[in-house]
Amino acid sequence: MSDEWEMIWGIVGIIAIGIFAIFGIVVIFEPTTEVCTQSQLVVMHDNTATSGTFFLGSGSLDGGANYLFYEKNNDGSTVLTSVGTYSGEGYEEYRPKVFQEDRTDGIVIKCREKGVWTGLYDTRIRYEFHIPNDSIITGYKLDAQ
Repeated sequence: MSDEWEMIWGIVGIIAIGIFAIFGIVVIFEPTTEVCTQSQLVVMHDNTATSGTFFLGSGSLDGGANYLFYEKNNDGSTVLTSVGTYSGEGYEEYRPKVFQEDRTDGIVIKCREKGVWTGLYDTRIRYEFHIPNDSIITGYKLDAQ
């Protein structure tokens, strides 16, 4: 009787591995469609910061660029969101983009890929900010010592 159970569990294991392999192949080669949502941009700020800690001549230096913004949801609430700037190979298209346009309000568009067969979403979101002309203040501040 134990030989029969070993054979049954072996078959079940092979079927399970086959199902996982087929699902993996479907997810990898699945066609996708882009799903975008748009919301009103209430306030936007870029937060480029450098900070770090040092003790007895050693430490770490952290830096990062973020966009902080408030967006209005469909239910009327306002939500604070922070978006980092992606870096590295393969992430260029997911870096947030800011467009200055002839408009009086601001909007944020969030797009991500959704699988056609599985309905699974990609975790990476592409952000586009559409703001009125002359909203970006340029300036140069150099500290060459």
